[in-house]
Amino acid sequence: MRFRGEMFFSRALILVEGPTEENLVPAMFELYHDCRIYEEGVNCIGVGGKNYRPFLTFAFSFDIPVCVISDNDGNTKQEVNATIKRVEEHQGFNLAEKNFSIEFLGEGNDIARELVGIPELRGKIIEALVILETGDNKAHTSAKKKELSELRDEDLLEHLRKKKPSYADFLSEVIIEEPNGKEMIPDAFVRTFEKMDEWMGQ
Repeated sequence: MRFRGEMFFSRALILVEGPTEENLVPAMFELYHDCRIYEEGVNCIGVGGKNYRPFLTFAFSFDIPVCVISDNDGNTKQEVNATIKRVEEHQGFNLAEKNFSIEFLGEGNDIARELVGIPELRGKIIEALVILETGDNKAHTSAKKKELSELRDEDLLEHLRKKKPSYADFLSEVIIEEPNGKEMIPDAFVRTFEKMDEWMGQ
């Protein structure tokens, strides 16, 4: 409550793993809905890994709808599903009776790989990295953009991971400025936003 008191005032919660997603989800929400996430009473909270249990317990206790957006690399899916099952068993919740949804990124993807895999987003990722790495140094902007644009997807992904989560703030600013950018939103995010709209009667 000391750090996440805004949960008390939420119409709905989106829970994510960490600061990268915590920065990106509000920007994607704004791109999708053409309004800011807080204007709809929705809060996006990074749980610091897979520490969903206290947040789920809180939300279910107050009948706050919850969507989880999770990575899908390694054994993450199994771990997250096991955590959710433990919450059900320990608290006596039946999630079939709750406004609860969990969406996983594409098979084998963490957030960085998911983003690089969206062709329409590649240019925005590079733009964000250029801003992050050159700042106001206009003399280096063109060279840096050329360097990053020539990277293979795997190399761009590795570069992105080294900048995590610093790039997310810049990427959020860049994508919000895109007038027709819904195609840049990952599918798991879209499904989450659709579920939120359904629950809140939009």
